[in-house]
Amino acid sequence: MQEETLKFKVSPHVVEDLGVNLYTTLSRVLVEFVANAYDADATFAKIKMDSDAIDKARSILQNQFEIDKTNKANPLIPLSKRTLPPDIRIEVEDDGHGMSRSDLEEKFLIVGRRRREEENRVRSEGKRILMGRKGLGKLAGFGVAHKVEIISRKKGESHATKIVLDFPKLVAKRVSDEVRVPAVTLENGAGFKKQGTRILLSLLVHDSVRGSKQDAIDTLLDHFAFIKPEEFAIHLNRTVLKPITPKFFFSYPTVTPKNNATLVRHTQMIEGENRVFSYRIRFTEPGQHLPSVKRGIRVYAHNRLASAPDTFELKTGVHGFQYLSYMDGVMVADFIDDQPVDYIATDRQSLRWETPLLTPIREFLTTEMIKALKARADMGEKKIRAKIKEDPFTKKTIADAKLPPQRKSTAFKIAAALAQSKAENLNDLFYKKALPQVVKGLGHGALFSAISDLAAANIPNFQELIKTITRLTAEEFDEFMIFIHSRLDAIDALGKIYRSVEFKAGKNEKQLHLLFKKNPWLINPMFTQFLTSDATENEMQERLAKYLQIDRHPPPKYSPTSDDETAAFSKNKRPDLVFLLGNRSLKRMVIVELKAPNTPLHNDHLTQLKGYIDRAEGWMKEHPPNQDTQVDGFLIGSKADPSSRNEKVAALRYEIKSNPRAGWKVYDIGEILDQTREAHHELRDIYNRAAKRIDKNN
Repeated sequence: MQEETLKFKVSPHVVEDLGVNLYTTLSRVLVEFVANAYDADATFAKIKMDSDAIDKARSILQNQFEIDKTNKANPLIPLSKRTLPPDIRIEVEDDGHGMSRSDLEEKFLIVGRRRREEENRVRSEGKRILMGRKGLGKLAGFGVAHKVEIISRKKGESHATKIVLDFPKLVAKRVSDEVRVPAVTLENGAGFKKQGTRILLSLLVHDSVRGSKQDAIDTLLDHFAFIKPEEFAIHLNRTVLKPITPKFFFSYPTVTPKNNATLVRHTQMIEGENRVFSYRIRFTEPGQHLPSVKRGIRVYAHNRLASAPDTFELKTGVHGFQYLSYMDGVMVADFIDDQPVDYIATDRQSLRWETPLLTPIREFLTTEMIKALKARADMGEKKIRAKIKEDPFTKKTIADAKLPPQRKSTAFKIAAALAQSKAENLNDLFYKKALPQVVKGLGHGALFSAISDLAAANIPNFQELIKTITRLTAEEFDEFMIFIHSRLDAIDALGKIYRSVEFKAGKNEKQLHLLFKKNPWLINPMFTQFLTSDATENEMQERLAKYLQIDRHPPPKYSPTSDDETAAFSKNKRPDLVFLLGNRSLKRMVIVELKAPNTPLHNDHLTQLKGYIDRAEGWMKEHPPNQDTQVDGFLIGSKADPSSRNEKVAALRYEIKSNPRAGWKVYDIGEILDQTREAHHELRDIYNRAAKRIDKNN
């Protein structure tokens, strides 16, 4: 048998996959360079960037792109591949040990070099536990820049060494036989007093450097929350970032003396060994709900974030689930990073929870979150009863209804249940709109007509009157329940249709458009109560629709059958599938943009919706009644598969994650149905609890 050798080569596009595609935001890139500084025993990492200059340059690039789109003669370079001028740079400098020429060549320039394994140590020279593990962080710069310049002065050397990594050159070859990187010796030490490293990022990529300075600050503080500034200071434009421990309304488990920031130590036997970690579950104050990306338990190992917030297998039916949007948690488990096997994902957004080491911990934390939600709900139930009776809005709403004494007591009980469903947030829009409807129902129920008929008789039947009054509240609840159950049945039926392959593959956008337009409660249960889509009855709404050229007023030359509209990932900007919901007296307008089920949602769709919102706000101020109106937007369609790497899909995901409090929301049709179903279940549960209390009192 003759043995032959085959060549094993790595495509240079690995650099793109592990740099550009893995580190997609500026904040994540900064995290990697700060971690490198920490591992080098630096006392600081100083970041310098001009956010205003970056935003201005991005805007200019955007405008040029729009101009270039009109020039059909030249190939159009996608905006996502365009770079900012070379003079706009981001700098990260530290005073760590630095690197010599040989260090740069034999350590830094080797992708995937595992420092812990090759050097057989887990601590730095300064005895810090090393944060880096995979050897991929050095590629992070290519996530936001096409040019990465490294200048480093090693401790004990009088000169510095400079290398420049050019992304286009690195990926130019089909296989990575070898890429030569010039090294320049800087005899003056490059401005370092003794030692250190400076990273300069330039030719910044338009899409990758979007995001606010505050996002960078929040991300850095989240990732290094347990590092004290006096030991390792992170500077951003000469300001030291200091971790802020938020004030929490309630924490679980309870500790004495009361301190909501204190973590609780726990020991768990796993695979025959005691594993020790600390944790605490906390809740923000009523009305101060957290963005979805911050809800759940986040995990730290050796002073660095190991996993983003996660709620694991929590089900909507658990007691106190309404408090989930207020729940934050922390777990510190250094042992996870001490294992020979790497359990931390490269992007540090998740752990390998399915493994034998971590599955028991996930189950424990899930159980603790269930207990914490119940404890929070129990506390809330006691407090909300007293709070409701002192709330001006609640008192006025019930007083204005002029209910009889027994009904007034029932109204306060329902108000308490309704408020608790919104985590005691009495300013919640749902509470503000739902309570008057509920109170109105109590005052004008169908059975009051029966009582009136009995009262009109010369000699009412006393026994019949007793039975009618006794059944009064219960039957009003029964009528409401029939209404709720009917909607739930409709939602379930629609959900089955939407999930079918035939429906998603077909052209059903017109039917969906009509369905959502005529039944806005499918988007939000409260829309039916205070918003209308009937533009013919609202002159202002009709004029605005004409101005925006939407719904029944698309542009004159618009064709819904063009390639731009029918092909996936094309423009898909059908204005005839956009409609308005509005209420003039409430100063509220909602723009709903619907996309066909067979068209994956992407960033162009959101850009279109933002444009509608901006233009609508300006128009409302300039036209009678010339009032400030709250304009919100909903983008509804089919979200792309989570594994999709389409740049437009990735851009949309980033926008959603970065703007949890924006006036627009993006939903998959299935998500809309799930949320509406949960809201109706919530209403049903509220009424069930209130009905039980009424029965108990009767």
